[in-house]
Amino acid sequence: MTAQFSKIIRPDPIVTLDNWAEENIRLPHGDPKEGMYQLSYTPFWREPLYELSPSVRTRKVVVVGPVQIGKTLLGTIFLLGTAALSPGPALFILPTREMAGTHVEIKFDPMTEAMGWDIFPVKKSRQAGNTKSLKKYPGGSIIFAGSEEKTTSRSLSMRYIVISDADGVKGNVGGEGDPMILFPKRAEHYAGIEKILIESTLKIKGASHGENQYQQSSMGKFHIPCLKCGHMQYLEWGTRDTPFGLKYQVWKDGKIRKTWYMCAGCGGEIEERKKFIWLNKGEYIHEDPVNKYRGFMVHGLMSPPGMALWDDKALEWIKAQGKYEALQVFLNTFCVKTYEHPGTVRLKWEVLKARAEPFRFFEIPNDVFVLSLGVDTHDKRLTLTLIGRGKDDELWILYFGEIFGDPNDSYVWDELDKFLARGFPRKDGASLKISNCSIDMGGHRTEAVKKYTRKRWPQCIAAQGARGNTGPILAPPTDVDVTFGGQKIKGGAKVWNVNTYVMKTDIYARYKKDKPGPGYIHFSADLPDEFYKQITAEEFVMTTKKGYPVMSWENTRIGKDNHALDCLVYALAGLMRITPTLAVLRPLQPKPAENQAKKADNRADSRPKPPPKPARRNPAQPRKRRKRFDGW
Repeated sequence: MTAQFSKIIRPDPIVTLDNWAEENIRLPHGDPKEGMYQLSYTPFWREPLYELSPSVRTRKVVVVGPVQIGKTLLGTIFLLGTAALSPGPALFILPTREMAGTHVEIKFDPMTEAMGWDIFPVKKSRQAGNTKSLKKYPGGSIIFAGSEEKTTSRSLSMRYIVISDADGVKGNVGGEGDPMILFPKRAEHYAGIEKILIESTLKIKGASHGENQYQQSSMGKFHIPCLKCGHMQYLEWGTRDTPFGLKYQVWKDGKIRKTWYMCAGCGGEIEERKKFIWLNKGEYIHEDPVNKYRGFMVHGLMSPPGMALWDDKALEWIKAQGKYEALQVFLNTFCVKTYEHPGTVRLKWEVLKARAEPFRFFEIPNDVFVLSLGVDTHDKRLTLTLIGRGKDDELWILYFGEIFGDPNDSYVWDELDKFLARGFPRKDGASLKISNCSIDMGGHRTEAVKKYTRKRWPQCIAAQGARGNTGPILAPPTDVDVTFGGQKIKGGAKVWNVNTYVMKTDIYARYKKDKPGPGYIHFSADLPDEFYKQITAEEFVMTTKKGYPVMSWENTRIGKDNHALDCLVYALAGLMRITPTLAVLRPLQPKPAENQAKKADNRADSRPKPPPKPARRNPAQPRKRRKRFDGW
């Protein structure tokens, strides 16, 4: 009797996801490994699945690796396993809504059918609980969504979250912030028992969500042993000069003769044909083993047997030399490395902060002759940057701040009016007013900006970034007010298109000047660290498109602001309107009297004599009128 009672109350045995997957997951028809899922084929997923088990306290896992190695399948197994072992609401995020729908049709639904699961029936009635994007089951649900949807990051609480192809996710979800911070907040209601999986293939250096998340984790790499010396090592591509890595021999006709991996321990050969043996003897070695955020990296050389053959990859590597697009694809999709184009320009914000000078906000130096204000608009505030300009195009950053409030409210613009109306005294007693105010009208509160600038011309202008890298820095204004019939209204609101590519290139060139003089930028001591981070947030990135180089400035502060840089661009571009005024304001340097006298004498001696005036001709005599003949 006691034995029977103890058997009834005995808890279910703890089942981890790696063991559950091998017993329950069945790959559908058409998959290269159709049938029961076997971790002996992909042993590097055993530890990540274990960490994702509901019975393990790990709350966050990041996985980075090459393409077609089963990272998305890992997320599917994770959600199916939690549905069976510990049901709860789950969210599966892919870069776009189309990708989410395709994943459900091609991978998720066929897998559940192959497993014989009927907990996700899709009813034909309008009241059906299950659709392609929503799968309900007893005790939980799974939502498939694209990262570009704003509603994906709001409203519902989720216990399980999968972010697939993190580097394909936009850096700023609908203008609401970093997706790697925004999406996990959906699980805060389940703090302590939530599970988050982020998987990705790495792409651009400095703008990679996957690389950023991996560097915050335990940074585990899958190491395999040399079958000769037993040395554990993480396989890397290597080069001809490295004493380890993949090596290859090439025939005269360009075909690969032989490939092998040179062991970093003994220099012996690690053969691809024995991959199944040394893969199943591999294990993860973590750089930060006490970190609770677990990270896992797998190189393409350790792809499952029969995939990503070394001979093919060696030939792909040879063909990619000197071709930036092909080289990027190889590094991203096989070597699990971010790519940085040789033309990329980087700048540390600490370098500019170290150049700050001991003048406070609104302290106008005597060398400043004109003031310009750049304004960036947001849903709940305005960002301001005030600059001053002196002779030889020298600049001073005199103020950086914000006016809080919705730009649709008149209060915000009243505060900006007060700012524009005030005078700014120089140290010599002269008072300057803001000559130009450029307000960004692209994206946020466009109509409010048009309404404000319509009545405050010429001091205030509405500006927006121009498309493309060509064109003038500040194009002539365009009328944007139209009548009911579609005709433009002269004298209405105008918009000025700014070539932001050229302006940013000019600004970053100014950053490199380290001595006061023409083009130099002076920074106030009151400027916060965030200002310097924002004005250096973008990097000059050179890529290739259809074989041609494409240059652009991209924000590499993932999920962070760059509004100060935008304000600086518009303020400086606005000065182009009043450049002729500077010629009058700049004091002319007096020339030495001796040099002026010598030049006057030389001009007098070498002055050619005027030619003799031609003799004045007699004025033409008036033409006599013939008398009419009437002698008949």
